[in-house]
Amino acid sequence: WYARVMPDPFPDLNYGYSVVFTTPYILVDLEGRAGSSANRKEWEAFFDRNLKALPGKDRINEYASFMKHGKNKFYWNEYIIESYANYQQDMIFLAGYPDIPLSMPHSAESQKRQEELPK
Repeated sequence: WYARVMPDPFPDLNYGYSVVFTTPYILVDLEGRAGSSANRKEWEAFFDRNLKALPGKDRINEYASFMKHGKNKFYWNEYIIESYANYQQDMIFLAGYPDIPLSMPHSAESQKRQEELPK
């Protein structure tokens, strides 16, 4: 599940509150099977690949920073858009890994491949 922490809704009041917006994102494969391609081992490999590229030595802080900021300002938003697979009333389904474009149904690479398929 994925939750977004929104900024303080009343910054002028200096309460220091945050709002957690939870539209659950469920990781599935491209056929819609929950967990079959989004397993722990593959996600750990994703984090290993990406955390190794970061300059710091403190894996916990590097992980926290990566989860919050990604590789750039739009990293996680782009992942959600490119990996969108389907939805139902109470959840959104995502497929793929952010660093493997062909694993995400709406990445430019996946769209190009779809166009190349015979019709």
